[in-house]
Amino acid sequence: MRFVFVLVFFGACAIPVAQVSDEAPFMLVQNIDVIAVDASMPTDLLVVDSGDDGFVVLDGMGQRLLLYDGGNNIGEVRGDSDWGTPVRMARRKGGGFWLTDPGDGEQPGMVIGVGEEGSVEERLTLSLPEGKEWESVFAPVSVRQVGDELVLSDRNAGVLWMDSSSGQMLRSLDSDVDDFPLALVVDLVIDGSNLLAVDTLGPKVHRLDGAGSPDSWFGNFGLWLGYMQKPRSVAVTAEHNRLV
Repeated sequence: MRFVFVLVFFGACAIPVAQVSDEAPFMLVQNIDVIAVDASMPTDLLVVDSGDDGFVVLDGMGQRLLLYDGGNNIGEVRGDSDWGTPVRMARRKGGGFWLTDPGDGEQPGMVIGVGEEGSVEERLTLSLPEGKEWESVFAPVSVRQVGDELVLSDRNAGVLWMDSSSGQMLRSLDSDVDDFPLALVVDLVIDGSNLLAVDTLGPKVHRLDGAGSPDSWFGNFGLWLGYMQKPRSVAVTAEHNRLV
C-alpha cells in the first residue's frame, strides 16, 4: 500500500504516521513519499478527485492555494488581504473553498468562502441564537461542510455547527462535556456517517455519530497507540482505515 503525504519538517525531526483499523489497531506506515512544496508556511492539504494524486495546499501566510497533480505543481489560486491569515480549508458546496481565520485572540475569527479563482464570496462570523452564550472569542480552526451546515472546531471551545449561509450557530459540543473533554481540536474529518475530531492535547481522536454526539475514541497514550503523542491530522483510506 502506498501513501503520499505533504509534510512540514523543522530541522531533522521526522513525523511518524500510524495506520489504525479495527483489525490492526496500530501499524507504522513505512512507504511514504515526501513532496516539497513552494509555500511560505503550508498549513493544510486537501485531496482532490483528479485521478492522479491531485491535491491542494493552503499557504496561509502567502494567501494562496497551490494546485498539484501527480506531485507536480500545476498552478495556484491567489488571494489577497481579504483572506486574512487562513489556517485550514475545506471544499465548498457549489464550488470553491472554505477558509478559516482564527483571528488574533482579541478580535473574533471568521470563516471565508472563496470562489475557484480566489475571490471572496462569503465572510461568516459567529451569530448566536437567542439565549445562547459563548464565553470565549470565536476562533475557528478546522472546517467541514455537511449539507448546508459547517462543522467547525474552535480553538477555545470545542466543536460547533453553523449555518453555511448566515453564520448562525445551530448547536455545539462544548469542551467540558462529561466523558468527552476536549483540549484542542485541530482537525475534523468525515468518516462515512461519522465525524472524527483530532484532539492534539488529549491526545485522542474522538468519533462523533451522525447527530454529533460522542460515540468512541482512541489514543490517550494507549498501549497500541504509544506513538500518538500529539496527533495533528487524520485521513480515512478507501479501506476505511485511519491514518494519524
